[in-house]
Amino acid sequence: MPVTTDEFVCAALLSAVRAQLGEWTTRRATRALRDCGFTPQRATVRQALHTLTERGQLIQHDNDSNRRYFTLSPTEDTPAARLAEAARTQPDLRTAVADDATTLTLTVQPRSRDCWDWWLAHVGVPRDGVTLQGPVAVATGHRGGVTVHLRGISSVCRPSEMTR
Repeated sequence: MPVTTDEFVCAALLSAVRAQLGEWTTRRATRALRDCGFTPQRATVRQALHTLTERGQLIQHDNDSNRRYFTLSPTEDTPAARLAEAARTQPDLRTAVADDATTLTLTVQPRSRDCWDWWLAHVGVPRDGVTLQGPVAVATGHRGGVTVHLRGISSVCRPSEMTR
């Protein structure tokens, strides 16, 4: 049986939801699909959200009659997604992307050297494990079975100071 365009749309949308988490409206889903190269009609996006909900991969929320949104089902939860969600409570965080079930990329903009040190400790990176890629300090650590790629962009100290 051939794979339909609708299946490609559902797969691309589910991948985007897993990577970015949070609340997904039809508008957000449409934008994500356009970023993937699709040009979906609103009805196609709604159908994809409905299909993923029927499969148990998304949960539909309609608490407010004027607003409907979807979130990733807990059965679709992964260690990287849980860690990304926890990181979103930190004010220094700019982006948290669960690349797959056990890999997470965090981009942070620490407000001070102490904040940067906190992030390094939080993901288990020794200070000598930090390298520079242009203006960005980059490190890889591990937390709770998740490989965490940490990218630090600082406005309060030079990138070279983030590696000492």
